[in-house]
Amino acid sequence: MCGICGICGFSDKKLVLDMNRLITHRGPDEEAYYYDDQISLGMRRLSIIDLKKGIYPLHNEKDSIQLIYNGEIYNFQELRPELEKKGHKFRTNNDGEVMVHLYEEHGLDFVKYLRGMFAVALYDSERKKLILVRDRLGLKPLYYYYEKKNGRLVFCSEIKSILQYEGYKKEVDMQSMYHYLLYRYVPGPQTLFKGILSLPPAHSLVFDLKKGTLSMEQYWDLKEDIDYSKSESYYAKEFERLFSESVKLRMIADVPIGVLLSGGLDSACIMAMMKNTTDSPIKTFTAGFSDVNDTDLVLARKLAEHFGTDHQEVYMKREDVFKLPQIVWFLDQPTGSEIAIPMRLLSQAAGRKLKVVLTGDGGDEIFAGYVHQKTIKAGTYYRSLVPKIIRKTIFNPSLTLAPTSFLDKFFQYPLPLGNKGKEKFIEFMHNIDSDPKRYFSLVHVFNRKDINDVLSQKCKDNIVFDSDKLKEDAAILEDKDKFSDPINRVLYVEIKTWLPDLVLFNLDKILMSSSVENRAPFIDHKLVEFSMRVPPKYKLKGLGDKYLVRKAMKDYIPKISQHKKKAFVVPINEYFKEGFSHLIDEHLSDDAVRERGMFNRDYVRKLLEEKNRNEVIYNRQLMNLLIFEIWMKIYFDNNGKFPSRT
Repeated sequence: MCGICGICGFSDKKLVLDMNRLITHRGPDEEAYYYDDQISLGMRRLSIIDLKKGIYPLHNEKDSIQLIYNGEIYNFQELRPELEKKGHKFRTNNDGEVMVHLYEEHGLDFVKYLRGMFAVALYDSERKKLILVRDRLGLKPLYYYYEKKNGRLVFCSEIKSILQYEGYKKEVDMQSMYHYLLYRYVPGPQTLFKGILSLPPAHSLVFDLKKGTLSMEQYWDLKEDIDYSKSESYYAKEFERLFSESVKLRMIADVPIGVLLSGGLDSACIMAMMKNTTDSPIKTFTAGFSDVNDTDLVLARKLAEHFGTDHQEVYMKREDVFKLPQIVWFLDQPTGSEIAIPMRLLSQAAGRKLKVVLTGDGGDEIFAGYVHQKTIKAGTYYRSLVPKIIRKTIFNPSLTLAPTSFLDKFFQYPLPLGNKGKEKFIEFMHNIDSDPKRYFSLVHVFNRKDINDVLSQKCKDNIVFDSDKLKEDAAILEDKDKFSDPINRVLYVEIKTWLPDLVLFNLDKILMSSSVENRAPFIDHKLVEFSMRVPPKYKLKGLGDKYLVRKAMKDYIPKISQHKKKAFVVPINEYFKEGFSHLIDEHLSDDAVRERGMFNRDYVRKLLEEKNRNEVIYNRQLMNLLIFEIWMKIYFDNNGKFPSRT
């Protein structure tokens, strides 16, 4: 919906103006400000509910509370009458105004009444407190920099605005660089900018100006509460009810709403529920490749025909690879994924027609749709059913001899990744008895040894390889008291890390780059809480992904959308070979690598030789390094200037 920014503990109108102008793409419809002697707030607005101008910042009757925020409160129509009964006066029809009066009633607990996505900044001038709050699952971003020695806080929806504060001196956070190479994203709360932090999902931060203190607390968390006495049919019906409710809530808007449509299950489920709610034609958008074998494009087209949508196909061109620098600028910090290119094209196409789209993101993380989750389940049963001595002496050696095509029939994983994928799979199975961290080795682009080889010595001197982040994930994966089933433990880690820090991070930054708001019905906190009550056998049944979703929605969606999930892979070698090579020559040449001094030239040269084997892993490793180098050039060499090259 918007972008927000502000400073607290000092006053600087020009700084907040500059910060706000840098996030115009998040809200081109309006800008708003609030100034006090110790605080300055700025906001860019994308008008979706209550379209009239001049209503921000939102405030209470006596102007003692000022609120700016980014997001949508989906249950505001339910909350407002109760607040009015208690004597609160509303001056707008805006969904966010309920937060002002909820705070008056409940203090910091106001957030517990909200159902939606939000990053909130609320200033209580009587108590001299600034309160920052982020939604439960992390759909909306919020970053801050705290200068303790001066008692100053700078915050914004995007890091690039915080960089405008002269008191912050840019420096790469080397530990975050290690995590970026390992995961393809930076796990919060750290960012790649040392000292700038991301407010974790489901947390509130309070800056008390009277006391000069900064405090943070978590207001929500997931817990496992499985009821094995309930039937499969009960859980299917309960999913259907909650999912239908979630989609309806996300259709509340004073502007048209569209859908990013893939050929898969999740967006088909959303389309089905939307068609149940409205007879109006729905605009849908799909990205694909015009001159390669693109089954996703064909399946999405068939779904659009089935549901009778106003469908637009966006075809990627070979020169679109040169959009990477601009994409990296919008992201603030890199994510090593080529999927950002088609996402940017989709956002631009949707932005020319709409302000809001629904997407199917989150279904895989919450109801177990990823291949590595199935592999982890299979590995867990393998470990529990087959004695260790037999695994080591008979089964594991047999895996090494098995052809990649045979393994792929069971896991739909090794074949697209070639021999390197088979090696990763076998390594995982061989080491399944040891470290729980091995669970995530399947999704690592670089392993620890790769990173040790690719980094220069000066980088390695500033990195802890056995980091606290890895220890925390491993502790959760071992905690059988909190989550009894290994699949639930894996899902919990992904909901807390991968989902907000990669999936939702990309969605928000890239869609908002074209002034488009994303609404994700699968990422409704009531639906996510429900998922932790579902017996794991109804999430993964056998090796079938998202079993419960398929069962609940089978009468709503056509058979074409009920196929097994397959990864969306951007065909870098076949489609982007020339442009990709050009960018690599520019940013990863011997001279460029030597000048930057962060990577080992010999290892990079080896990767460049291997990439011609047309294996996904080598290209992903190169993409990781390439995007990092582009980020360094933009934010450190060119001082954050927007790249002009398209």
